[in-house]
Formats: sequence, C-alpha cells, structure tokens
Amino acid sequence: MNSSKKTCWNCAEERTKARWCVSCGVLQACDPTQSPFEVLGLTRSVCVSLPELTQSFMTLSRELHPDFFGQASAQEQEYSLEHSAQVNDAYRDLKEIGRRVEVFLRLEGVEMETGSPGAWVPPGDFLMDMLELNETIEGLSAQAGSDATKGLFAEQKKVLERSEDRFRELGEKLD
Repeated sequence: MNSSKKTCWNCAEERTKARWCVSCGVLQACDPTQSPFEVLGLTRSVCVSLPELTQSFMTLSRELHPDFFGQASAQEQEYSLEHSAQVNDAYRDLKEIGRRVEVFLRLEGVEMETGSPGAWVPPGDFLMDMLELNETIEGLSAQAGSDATKGLFAEQKKVLERSEDRFRELGEKLD
C-alpha cells in the first residue's frame, strides 16, 4: 500500500476525504486544510445563502456534537471535539459578511493585515447597502417567506454578487 494514502484509524482501510470511514462507519480525524466553505459543504463565494449556511451548521453540529459520542471510543470522542470546534469556527468565519469577505479574499490569494493601519476595509457603499438590507430583513423576519422578504434576499444576493466581482478584480490586480 502506498504510504502517502490515508487509512482509517479503526479498520485500516484506505479512506477518502469524508468525515466517516465508508468501511466501518467511524468518525475520522479533521482535515485541517479544509476552508470554512469546505467544512460546511458550501460553494466558495461571498454570496453565501444565510439560511443554507445556518442549515449546514445546524446539521453538522447535531451530527458531530460530542454529546452523541459518549459511548464511542476515546479516539472518536476526541475527533468529535475537533470536528465540532472546526464547524463552529467555520460558521463564525462565514456568518458575518466582513469575516466572510476576509476568508474569501485570503482563499483567493489576497493577504490582509487586519487591525493594522492600511488594513483592507470593504467599500463604504457595500457596507451601507448591507447594513440597510440587513436592518430591513430583520424588521421583516416575522414575515418569513413573504414576497417582501424574498425580494430583499434577492437584492442582498445582487449586492453580494457585485461586491464579489469587485473583490475578484482586486485579487487579480494584486497577483
């Protein structure tokens, strides 16, 4: 067997990048090279659907929560803790637009020094557009599924798509 191939810690079968061994069904070690988008099973984009992000987070949180591994081996319990932390970190990085943009740009090869003079800051019009849309959406949250809410989500997606194009252009210029 090629020594560079990863194997399941439990059954020694060759494993894929999946969280679970396809042969014996036990939880495997985290892949620290996964981006927050990959951890949550989302397409790499600034235009993340917040409902999809939240659904993915909730599903993975339930699936990987350490409370469900109380009767599992010590190794699986450890891996459960690692996966839970990785999922929580990924969600934290993607739920706020500013952090999501930073993650996206970093993955596109644009390095930023946050918190320092000259650090990257999103364009003012982008921030204002997002603030206004988020405030309006919050005000309509009781009317989930209404035409007005759907229209706002569509508008928010358009703003994010325009901004994503600007971020890609910036990344290309910096290459």
